[in-house]
Amino acid sequence: MDHLSARHAVGELLWRTTESGNTLVEFSPTNSGLRFDFFCIPRRRGLMYGYEMKLTRADLLNCLREEKWRLYFPFCTHFNFVIHESVKFDYKEIPKEAGVKVFTVTPRGAANFTRIRGSQQRPMGLTQINQVLQGAFYRYENYLGIMRDKQNSGLPVRLGHLIEANPR
Repeated sequence: MDHLSARHAVGELLWRTTESGNTLVEFSPTNSGLRFDFFCIPRRRGLMYGYEMKLTRADLLNCLREEKWRLYFPFCTHFNFVIHESVKFDYKEIPKEAGVKVFTVTPRGAANFTRIRGSQQRPMGLTQINQVLQGAFYRYENYLGIMRDKQNSGLPVRLGHLIEANPR
């Protein structure tokens, strides 16, 4: 499975399953120096979900060893690893602070999740909430500009709430 196909399938699935107002792909909160693979801001309850996608065991183990993923905690109320079904791992290898979801991708390109363990909810500070919202507004503003340019050029525009870093 190539990274781009997996990213698109998982992004679409997150958008559908989290009742998200927005699902941001490769999202960076303002001035954080971090990049989530996916970030979901649901329409209700004031929750913010951060996701790190892993397609290989080596990538997963490297991420766990470096513990960079812990730096994401202040910027989301829930943090989850989203791991491809081909990756052999024991969910106990992943610290309890993080949720674990395994995904498969059908031949037609649709993804499905199996929830192994839910993530723990954590409070967010006002500074981090502000950084997340500034990053999301900047991304959305940029997205609208690109869509406007496409519309003005006569290219087809697909409206939706999956907002990628570089929409085509």
